[in-house]
Amino acid sequence: MAFFPQLVAGPIERSSRLLPQVINPRPRRYDDFADGLFLVLIGLFKKVVIADNLALIVNGIFAEDINNLSGVDCLVGVYAFAFQIYGDFSGYSTIARGVAKWMGFDLMTNFRMPYLATSPSDFWRRWHISLSTWLRDYLYIPLGGNRGGHWRTCRNLMLTMLLGGLWHGAGWTYIAWGLFHGLILVVYYQYSRNRTPRIKPYASRWKSILSVAVMFHLACLGWLFFRAESMSQAASMLSRMFTNFETSGFTTYCFTSILFYAGPLMLFEFWQDRTGDPMRLTKVHWAWRAAAYSYAVLMIILLRPTVPSEFIYFKF
Repeated sequence: MAFFPQLVAGPIERSSRLLPQVINPRPRRYDDFADGLFLVLIGLFKKVVIADNLALIVNGIFAEDINNLSGVDCLVGVYAFAFQIYGDFSGYSTIARGVAKWMGFDLMTNFRMPYLATSPSDFWRRWHISLSTWLRDYLYIPLGGNRGGHWRTCRNLMLTMLLGGLWHGAGWTYIAWGLFHGLILVVYYQYSRNRTPRIKPYASRWKSILSVAVMFHLACLGWLFFRAESMSQAASMLSRMFTNFETSGFTTYCFTSILFYAGPLMLFEFWQDRTGDPMRLTKVHWAWRAAAYSYAVLMIILLRPTVPSEFIYFKF
């Protein structure tokens, strides 16, 4: 069994798919405009409505003096950043895919509902797929992959994620983020080696829900290190989360804002996941599609923040 993401294609195979699209004439396809429109709209929704609005909350909390924040404030700030960075990264690549569709190009899907992942390896099959594929092909496999025994596999996982953290920047917070993801990959790897699954059918659904909830919070814990300005800030915020449980009107406002902006997208992605077709909305009755597109356009126009934020991905 392979414990680092085994994704759709290696770099050579992906290049062989893309280069013929550049060199050869691209025929007009009936669905390209409709598919591109859907991708551009959902990408703009993720960036403008979710990422840019939640950025105001995230920036405010992470810029505040730690002594003025409760542990719940810190937790809400991390939740907000989890959806901000997802809306930013996923929105950027989804818009690019949609525009490429209009020009006749098919680009790889880079995000597949990552917050519905049930394990660290499943998360990396869904999150930033182009990066995780690169880490697999050029770091994990050359290091030996899962060949050479248990401890070498653990070492390779840790080194791969450590270097993945350093790829984002030469800072201790990025190193901590990479090591944290390496650690949870190793822990889940060890668990999967030793367990003997005997789950009754009625319990499997609850196990899946619990697995998604646990993995989401593990990802959020990693995002704390990724977003923190320093290791001392990350440590202080983490400490407060477990020692200070005061809430305020500000906490309620932030939490309801996350639900308002990101909740509809999560429900939509849950529906996508259940149907097994990421483009399912383009195939439903036109009235449902028109209602969904109208909602997205109105949200983009009416809820555009007064202070736009640049794409986080541009930093990398």
